[in-house]
Amino acid sequence: MQFMWMLSITTTTPKEDTPTVGCSKFVLKVHHIDKQTWERFNFLINQGGKWVVPNGMNTGITLYNSLTRSQVPLYIPLNNTCHWYMCGPTVYNISHIGHACTYLRWDILRRILTDYFKINVVSALGITDIDDKIISVAEKLNCSALSIARKYENLFFKDMTSFNILEPFSILRVSEHIDDIIRFIEKLILSGKAYQLEGSVYFDTEVHGGRYGKLFPEALLSEYPPGKKNLKKNERDFALWKSGNARELKIEGALWDSPWGKGRPGWHVECSAMASSLFGKHLDIHSGGRDLLYPHHENELAQSEAFHAVDQWANYWLHFGLVNLHNEKMSKSSNCFVSVQEFLKSYFPDHLRMLCLLFKYNSVINYSDDALKEAIVLVERLQAFLCRAQNVSHRLASINLACGTVRFSPRDLKFKETLMQTKSLVHDYLKSDFDTPKAVRQVFKLINAANNYLQEGPNSTDFRISIAAAPVRPAVNSLVISECFRYVISFFSMLGLRTLRSAFFSEQSELEKQFLSFRSVVRSISLAALKKRDLENGGYKDLLKECDRLRDEVFSKLGIFVEDPSVKVLNNCFSDHLKES
Repeated sequence: MQFMWMLSITTTTPKEDTPTVGCSKFVLKVHHIDKQTWERFNFLINQGGKWVVPNGMNTGITLYNSLTRSQVPLYIPLNNTCHWYMCGPTVYNISHIGHACTYLRWDILRRILTDYFKINVVSALGITDIDDKIISVAEKLNCSALSIARKYENLFFKDMTSFNILEPFSILRVSEHIDDIIRFIEKLILSGKAYQLEGSVYFDTEVHGGRYGKLFPEALLSEYPPGKKNLKKNERDFALWKSGNARELKIEGALWDSPWGKGRPGWHVECSAMASSLFGKHLDIHSGGRDLLYPHHENELAQSEAFHAVDQWANYWLHFGLVNLHNEKMSKSSNCFVSVQEFLKSYFPDHLRMLCLLFKYNSVINYSDDALKEAIVLVERLQAFLCRAQNVSHRLASINLACGTVRFSPRDLKFKETLMQTKSLVHDYLKSDFDTPKAVRQVFKLINAANNYLQEGPNSTDFRISIAAAPVRPAVNSLVISECFRYVISFFSMLGLRTLRSAFFSEQSELEKQFLSFRSVVRSISLAALKKRDLENGGYKDLLKECDRLRDEVFSKLGIFVEDPSVKVLNNCFSDHLKES
């Protein structure tokens, strides 16, 4: 057999005398492989026909497919329905910001498909509630494995709700699909694609027709450490069913009955069996974090295509970028993470969502307080603009009508054209691999143009002064600015920013409570000022402070954003307008 020296990918730390090349989180390690493996690697990474364009309708959207390593057109069934499976969490500990960003990005893409492109997305989220890590925690706490899983699953969904992440169509728990998993494994054994070994069952990667490595061909070049083969037929064969041991027998919920004895499913087969139980032999989109591409998704793809006897089980593989902290992947196992609850003590949920919007869904986010600053500033700018635009459009609506005409001026038409161009560009960005960074920045360019439009009236540097001359037509057309307001708020609401819907939100009891408390404080201060006869000598300052507190501390947390106009200017403007009308 011929051998050649190759650079392969490994996640292990090499010895000092091993020649290596640094590459992201991986290390390229020099070793030799046989010619046959090299030829197979070249075939998998270079063949153009490994992805088949799905039957159905072309949505006009392109997305980056990890299978082809390129952008490809998104085809979905003719019934306008997209079936999407997402790998969910292993619930053994609290969630951190890395988890939140992954599911925020998934949520953003689902919202774009559903609310913007009007595609019916049927999504499923897999929950790994049977796992070695869960068993280890249960053993330490002397409790059942499923009690640990349920505790952290509930915390996970509570955290996701905090970030306004939509619930999926279906939640698939491993513990509720044991029968499906066993049937899945049995069929692979009968077809000769899997084999039993000492109470465990393994998938035979070599019997898969030379197609293992289809998603991640570099897997063929990886060198396995000595002693890891055990009695497996091939070093890359992976467990479909893992036999239990005496220690695990003592832990409730750790082991399950099967034709091969007590044990538990292998991690990779869980997702394949659960997704197949819901969607059958074809899946439109399969997604997860970038760190799941290999070996998890490679193994999923191999066993699912073998089980269903198809050449293409999932049409599209999407992978969300990781979140780094101090240039290291955010991870609970390495104790390098910021928990969701810790984040929410200092920031609002929309701050993290905006941060995710500023990066492509498949790119790395280097998390830090400094990185959040831009996101925070943009959220505040957005809130201020929407408040201003809404106030202006309401105040000017009656004045525009009083003028007897709503014909657009050259300034109106110029701004209208900017609005139309923004809509067109945003549409192009979103259909080009969901490019939210470009789309969001384009909308903020529109906001800048809108602020200039509001500010630059003839012979005026303040749009409010133009109201004073009513019924003479004001420099700002309420129809134009209202259309801009509606577009901006619909765009960011579509992307899931929750505070923008709050002007119409349903927490009336809390709002009433705050107003009653505010009235009581204001009444007490007013009575005290009147009693001392010093309302004009300082008492009003306390009233204004209380008004500011309500605006800045109470309304903002409820998602209501108030911009106080100049009292003198507005009083003059509206009093003059009322006299003349």
